Amino acid sequence: MPNINFIVNVLGKHVVSRSLPHEEMPELNGILFYKKGVPVSSSFVYISSASSVKSLLESEGADESITIFIPVQTEKTFIEPSLRHNIIQTDLEITSLYNRLTTLVHSYNHWRTVLLQAMFDGKSLPDILSKASDLVRAPIFLLNPYERVIYRSDRTYISDACIDALTSEGHLPQNDAGKFKSSCTSIYKKDFYEVYHSERLNHYYHFMKIHENGATVAKLLIVTNPTHRNVDVGYMLYCLSTIVVKFLSDLNMDNPENDILFSSFITDIIESRLTDSRAIDERSKYLRFPLKTFMAIIVVRHSDNHEFANTHLIEELMEIFEGDNLTIYGNDIVILHTQEERSFERLGFDYAKLEELMTRCNAYAGISNSTRNSDMLRTLHLIASDTIRLATTLHRRSLSDRVFIHEDYSFYYLIDLAARKFVEEHHHDNIIYLIHPAIVALYRYDTNNDSNLLDVLFYYILNERSISLTGKALYMHRNTVLNKIKKITEIIQIPIEDGHTDFRILSSCLIVRYYQRYMNQNIKV
Repeated sequence: MPNINFIVNVLGKHVVSRSLPHEEMPELNGILFYKKGVPVSSSFVYISSASSVKSLLESEGADESITIFIPVQTEKTFIEPSLRHNIIQTDLEITSLYNRLTTLVHSYNHWRTVLLQAMFDGKSLPDILSKASDLVRAPIFLLNPYERVIYRSDRTYISDACIDALTSEGHLPQNDAGKFKSSCTSIYKKDFYEVYHSERLNHYYHFMKIHENGATVAKLLIVTNPTHRNVDVGYMLYCLSTIVVKFLSDLNMDNPENDILFSSFITDIIESRLTDSRAIDERSKYLRFPLKTFMAIIVVRHSDNHEFANTHLIEELMEIFEGDNLTIYGNDIVILHTQEERSFERLGFDYAKLEELMTRCNAYAGISNSTRNSDMLRTLHLIASDTIRLATTLHRRSLSDRVFIHEDYSFYYLIDLAARKFVEEHHHDNIIYLIHPAIVALYRYDTNNDSNLLDVLFYYILNERSISLTGKALYMHRNTVLNKIKKITEIIQIPIEDGHTDFRILSSCLIVRYYQRYMNQNIKV
């Protein structure tokens, strides 16, 4: 809203006296000459003679608090300060005063009209910031609560280290707003609006916090210099803040606050309310930590699948995943890890520290693969969550007991998806009909003879037919392995020397393990 102090400052030395009980003014519709007996409105600025103002104050004839400017008087009239109305006496002739006030009110109305028309035309928030920047001829930045750039105007008009860092790096110099502000002097602060002045550069940094539901959801910054002395930057920030709130409302951010920003973001993705990649990318700009090129989801779950009792785990996870967004979803902790490099093996965090933390806190961590496609984050969450579900039952002896990487259990995940579809289509869970018949024969032999030929065959193929490695995996002498391989060949009577057969046997063995260990079923012999 317009601020009477700004208007008074623009008039400068022409102001003879002032009484300003109300700093904030409503939106102004124009300039009127005050006439006794005519109803008045606070949405207009009035010009009046001193005698008429004195009469108004004595009679308290106005129902609303109004702002009145008094031009130069031929006779001096003393006016008592008012507790209700803004009264400003000037030494300007009535024509000059009227023209100056009209210019100011016209600029307010012009700004408001241009910005509202841009919204009505469906312009994007960056487009609106650029329009506002052209109106005041100063750079404008929309920052997240942690003062990283979300959007900025196309043109900068003026330049300094702050503007250059925001434009090129996306954050304030040294990535530390506190250090930047400490080099300036705070010269004005009221509610959510604060102005800093750099004496060295003679630049002014106008910050306005945008609040919604009691939380700071974003910040606006306009940088000016002394040439902007007749520009009401505070009013422009007010206009833009209402527009930003509207855009945030359209993003369905009901209670965006600190971690809640990421909580609502990941919840909307998991629950399929946020599916379009462009919408996801828009929402991600408001997160505490900016997303890098490749993204992965880590799910942390208590071994008993109940809520975590304290915050120590989260605090230690924040140290391991420094620079990553995390939140609680249900009984899980969900971490969105991002990095610039694609990784086909391990991601860029300390797995040993995560393993130690999970062991100490009696928890599990499931880690998805990475992707550059933000619309696949829900899929990554499902994969990370299901990796814990499968790995705790189908744990591979050579791998971690607490940190489960999807790639290590990816084939079990494929089997799990196939098994659920099989049950849906066939109306029973006897998925053994998906395996190679030779595996059923070996299973039947093992059951009747208390043997382990199926395990021997699995590790024999898994270890590329190495007798010594198979014996090591099963803690078995190599001669014993040779004898068992011979027996296996007699029973199944198929060559195990080609890749296709090897794949069928390995996948069939894994299906048997899934059937027995996860589905808790036995093959009917």
